[in-house]
Amino acid sequence: MLQAYSYKLVHRKSELNTVADALSRLPVKAGVNDSCVHVIYPDLPLSADCVSVATASDPLLSKVCELTVAGWPSYNKFSDNPVLEKFFKVRDSLSIHNKCLMFALRVVIPLSLQSKVLSLLHQGHPGVVRTKLLARSLVWWPSLNSDIEVLCDSCNVCAKVNFKPKENFVPWPAAKFPFQRVHIDFFFLKVKRVECLIFVDAYSKWLHIQVVPNLRAETIINVMFSIFAMFATLPEILVSDNGAPFDSAEFLEFCTSLSITSKRIPPYHPESNGLAERSVGVAKSALAKLFPENAGTDEPLELTISKFLFDYRNIPSTVTHKSPNEMLLSFKTRTPLTVINPSIRPDSRLSSSLAAFREGDPVIVKLSKRHPVLNGVIVRALGPTHYHVSISGVIKKGHYLDHVPLDASCFPPVNPALHYNSG
Repeated sequence: MLQAYSYKLVHRKSELNTVADALSRLPVKAGVNDSCVHVIYPDLPLSADCVSVATASDPLLSKVCELTVAGWPSYNKFSDNPVLEKFFKVRDSLSIHNKCLMFALRVVIPLSLQSKVLSLLHQGHPGVVRTKLLARSLVWWPSLNSDIEVLCDSCNVCAKVNFKPKENFVPWPAAKFPFQRVHIDFFFLKVKRVECLIFVDAYSKWLHIQVVPNLRAETIINVMFSIFAMFATLPEILVSDNGAPFDSAEFLEFCTSLSITSKRIPPYHPESNGLAERSVGVAKSALAKLFPENAGTDEPLELTISKFLFDYRNIPSTVTHKSPNEMLLSFKTRTPLTVINPSIRPDSRLSSSLAAFREGDPVIVKLSKRHPVLNGVIVRALGPTHYHVSISGVIKKGHYLDHVPLDASCFPPVNPALHYNSG
């Protein structure tokens, strides 16, 4: 039949030659299984409960806990088990507290949690010595020191930013109390291209970093006063270089008005302000390590600096063997590491300068602001700061404020020792 027609053959490229193949082009109904994830939790922080659960599931620590409760043998029977033998050598320091095995006041970390605790110890990238100092106040296991050394030596971030310490020079006289002498300096944070002011207390090694928009004296004065306001105190001596803001008439007048002695180091000799210079090096090194870790995030610069300062202020100093916060605030602060040790509790501090009254001690009292100052006698102690006081034969309950010697008549009546709530 096709021979009855005349044909014209035309060549057509394959990409232009569409073959009508309906079956290969019809859509296929395929079911799609959507998985709905409600919440994704990161690793939960460690706690004493986590340690107790991991201790119970750890075969070695379970055996150690059993021996600690039942009693260790009088002689070494564990020569075939080197790890258990190490616990035998320190058996007199072992105890059980809240289902956690304790070595003195340090919690023994099970094998399953040791890597996570090591990461917490090194999260601020301190050196080997400072990492050990932090660990020795909170945690323990037999190979703790060697594990810390391996961790710090194998840290890629630390290896990239590691530096050689400079030669030591004649130091300043040791500060005897907080804010007796502070050191300040500027440094340029190259990774963020911002100017920063660094502030260091010579006594506690407490460090503060503040990003400044400019280096004008007015800006620096505002920043300095905000730092002083944190602790409501002023330094005696302020050490700085000869930069234009510190040598300005406004800044010198600011120091003079607050009775602060401004000491500027010799020109071209930054070593004289060594504490600030070393602190600048520590800050630059730590921040250079932290910024790559936060790459790709929208974390503000101020938050990154605050995280570094939080870690730095809670890590023991190699000089004082106490953290800057502990030196400055006189108590151990609460951190993610302290919460995993059940023996660490917030200090309930009562000023040691408050002397207790005894029964029969004469005191001067004031019922309220509207009442005059009256003489009284201690009848009974209700607590460290509360007493029953007899005033003209009437017993009142009072709150202790200050010690009054037996000869209370030498005190003017306008300085009462007690305030009272009510009869």
